[in-house]
Amino acid sequence: MPVIISQQRFESERERFFSQYEFLLEKTEDAEEKKKWKKLGKNFERMKKCYSAKKVLTIKTLRFFEKYQLSFKEGQRAIIVRCIELLKKLLWHKKLNKID
Repeated sequence: MPVIISQQRFESERERFFSQYEFLLEKTEDAEEKKKWKKLGKNFERMKKCYSAKKVLTIKTLRFFEKYQLSFKEGQRAIIVRCIELLKKLLWHKKLNKID
C-alpha cells in the first residue's frame, strides 16, 4: 500500500496552517475581511476530519478553498494554496489505497 501522506504528517501540517490562520485573523483589522476570514476558519476545522472521512468531505473542502482563494490578500492566499496542495495529496492517497 503506497503512502503519499501519513495521518501524522497531515495532522501536523494542518495544525501549522491553523496556527498561521489564527495569527492572521488576529492581525486583520478590517471588519469585512475578518468576516470572510472567519468563514474560512470553519473549513480549517473541517480539515480535522478529512483524513479519516470519506473522499466526499475532502473534495468539498478542497472545492471551497479553490473557490474562495482569489478573494483574499497575498499572505492569506498563500496559506489557502498550501492547504489545497495538502488536500490534493490526501485525495491521491485515498485513491491509491481505495479508501472511500
